[in-house]
Amino acid sequence: MVRILDPANFPEKGFKPNKVKMILFCLGPGAGFGVLFVFLIDFLDMSFRKPEEIEEELGLNVLATIPEIDSQKSKPKRTIFDKIEERIGG
Repeated sequence: MVRILDPANFPEKGFKPNKVKMILFCLGPGAGFGVLFVFLIDFLDMSFRKPEEIEEELGLNVLATIPEIDSQKSKPKRTIFDKIEERIGG
């Protein structure tokens, strides 16, 4: 035989989480870790960006460099209208 010693009680008032506090609690540390991660990646990046950096670090003269190609300037940007015109044969 089973006997209930203390029956369940309904709460006196409902529970509703505070959305503003939850958003701030998650957004603050998330943004902090994001900024920290970006600075850490930038700090650990050991790549050379300029020929002068190579000459200074390795003590060698740079004979030639490859210029940066800006792909946006080299070809015109196609719009959705250009693509539609191509498909319909206009």
